[in-house]
Amino acid sequence: MGGRRGISGSAQPQTTTPSTVPVTSIAHNPRNPRTDYDDVGELAESLSEVGVLQPLGVVRYEVFLTHYPDHEHDVGAHDWVVVNGNRRLAAAQKAGLEKVPVHVVDHLGREEALDESVLVENIHREALPPLREAEAIRLLVDRHGSQRAVAKRISKTNGFVSQRLALLELEDSLKAALESGQLGLADARRVAKLPPGEQTAEWERIQQEGTSPAGPAEITSESGRAEVGGVYPVNTPASERPPKRPRTVPLKSPEQIANDLKTHLDAAELQAVVVLLTD
Repeated sequence: MGGRRGISGSAQPQTTTPSTVPVTSIAHNPRNPRTDYDDVGELAESLSEVGVLQPLGVVRYEVFLTHYPDHEHDVGAHDWVVVNGNRRLAAAQKAGLEKVPVHVVDHLGREEALDESVLVENIHREALPPLREAEAIRLLVDRHGSQRAVAKRISKTNGFVSQRLALLELEDSLKAALESGQLGLADARRVAKLPPGEQTAEWERIQQEGTSPAGPAEITSESGRAEVGGVYPVNTPASERPPKRPRTVPLKSPEQIANDLKTHLDAAELQAVVVLLTD
């Protein structure tokens, strides 16, 4: 590949940072874990009426390629690479906007800062699919050295981080089922705790018996939304559901039980447990 082109267009150094730039001058971040933007229709309609109210975080393409030279083809002739606001950029393109407000964040020009900035936005704003989220979190754990440090960095609980990472232990067929929606996130987290040789059999049992390893037909995810734990609808009469397997719980002290729950559940799930215990 030839030598890198010089800074041109709207990315040329200026006495003041540009407040708006042409939409056509901004490239999507090729390192963004999210690659599809099919769900921006409503946002595009809103932008058509009121415009982009929150500026996109962008870096000059030269800053980006300093750390990711392999992405020069992806950046192409664009002057900027979006760091925060890939979804808003897609909506602006769909809405046919000519210019968008930007905030130049060249200070994020360190490799780790760029990656983390994109990941945090995806987790908190763009509903990144669980497996992509897990892969990105694993990269951060490799970089920071511990799950606890990553949880603090992305403002999530230790339980959230460990549960996402556990999804990477799923067998390939179960990962595909999770991505397609056949396997619910709640069941996926629990099946992932089993050895690889036992996961498929457990998933088949769940499908056949209509009960998840946790028992209840509906549980609360870390986002606070209800998820179906089995393959039958939530409103299926109890008389039509298969009998649940008897479950035994070893006796432990309240402190031990609390510690176990904190290890395996996130904040939303812990709150759900408190509600059930005090109901």
